[in-house]
Amino acid sequence: MARGESSRQPANFEYRVFAPRLDGVARRLAREAVAEQGRDSAVDLYLVGRRTDRSVKVRGGCIEVKALRERRGELERWEPVVRRRLPLGGAWVRDVLAEHLGIVLRARRRDRYPLLALLTEIAAPEPQVRDVCVEKHRRRFSRDGARAELTRVAIDGRPFATAAVESGVGVGALDGGRPFATAAVESADADAAWAFVRRLGLDRWPNESFVRRLRPSISRRPPARTPPDSTSTPQGWKEDR
Repeated sequence: MARGESSRQPANFEYRVFAPRLDGVARRLAREAVAEQGRDSAVDLYLVGRRTDRSVKVRGGCIEVKALRERRGELERWEPVVRRRLPLGGAWVRDVLAEHLGIVLRARRRDRYPLLALLTEIAAPEPQVRDVCVEKHRRRFSRDGARAELTRVAIDGRPFATAAVESGVGVGALDGGRPFATAAVESADADAAWAFVRRLGLDRWPNESFVRRLRPSISRRPPARTPPDSTSTPQGWKEDR
């Protein structure tokens, strides 16, 4: 466990897929009469490190980190290890956040890091890290102790496509504009998670976390942009309820 970790939320086995269309998954969810648990939207700012599998993102004015703890068959067990409100202390950024990102910061550059400073002074100059903005619109479901989600996404502001809206599975743009949707299953119970994966037919695609999906973007850094400078929830960003 890295320095400064404090796990207060349970770890879950997860299975996530990305595909151009997931209409069949939506139909299987309807056919299986899985209870829909709600819908939500969020804008997450991922800090993607080339040398680490840690999931590091900013959401709702907080930085959140999940660690990959084990692989069991095709499933991955992810544990939330950090949820810390911005601005971040300089010593914590140097000693803890840098380790989560797989980089080394030689000196503390300031005492406190609001979001703007974190992006412009840590992420932007570091060739092994890239910030990626991911807009998500999700539908959540549950069955037999496992949870599933269907999500349409946009990466770094690329526009939404309109395919599959009748099934409730929109698609966004990933990897140079190709349309993608994503679906995921998670559960604290590995058997329940895998049974749900098989029932939905997700095992036809490989298990791929957001971190691995976004990592190739490190070599395709976008033009410089001005991120919001905020110590609370940026406008348009919301936490899951």
